[in-house]
Amino acid sequence: MRNLSEKANLESHAKSLYLKSRRMVLMPVNDNTNYMGVGGGKHWSLLVIHIAEDHSSCHFVHHDSVSSDLNYTAAVKYANVLQQVLPKAPPVIEAHTPKQLNGSDCGLCVLL
Repeated sequence: MRNLSEKANLESHAKSLYLKSRRMVLMPVNDNTNYMGVGGGKHWSLLVIHIAEDHSSCHFVHHDSVSSDLNYTAAVKYANVLQQVLPKAPPVIEAHTPKQLNGSDCGLCVLL
């Protein structure tokens, strides 16, 4: 979804995911820049989108179990794309997220 450039395609995806009827969306974020390749990227984090009950506003909260800036750029790219079909929001907020104790559990932390 991060790599969709045409608003019509993005709106079609948003409609199929019922984004405009949701109050909260959980979006796993990966730093893979080659979206056509398999197995790319080095890190997973979570972007949470909170949407107001009347859908007049939303805000984005990024949870990263390693570092506050490791996947932040990728999360901001997702947020920028999604703001084309969701209410305008302030910049992505970086949450205080418990940190993983090793270099391999980021995907598991996204699920928890």
